[in-house]
Amino acid sequence: MIDYFLSGGPVGMLAIAICGFTAIIGGALAFIRFGKMGSVSKLQLDSILFFGSLSFFIGLLWQIIGMFEVLSFIQEIGDISPQLIAAGVAASMIGLKLGTILALISLLMWYTLRFMNSKAAKA
Repeated sequence: MIDYFLSGGPVGMLAIAICGFTAIIGGALAFIRFGKMGSVSKLQLDSILFFGSLSFFIGLLWQIIGMFEVLSFIQEIGDISPQLIAAGVAASMIGLKLGTILALISLLMWYTLRFMNSKAAKA
């Protein structure tokens, strides 16, 4: 797992993980608050959505940077095997995969909390 993290580029993967886990931890805290108080503030909902989306977009940006590096390397070398190209493309997509997974988890939490909050407000 650590090799997978490092092959995606530690700087970008760390930024993606921090944003994604901030959204997920914020969502977990919002669920706890909802259980105690019966509602969640709009700021908490917005922060879950913001950090979850940010993890996806940082992953997308990291993938673009990785693809640019792969294409620059191909341009420098010239004749390169398809296996190396595939390995470079696969490595460039690791950040996007992590960002997408974390964003989906946080968006599910956000949607569930928003739905529960609106039901509680109507009651």
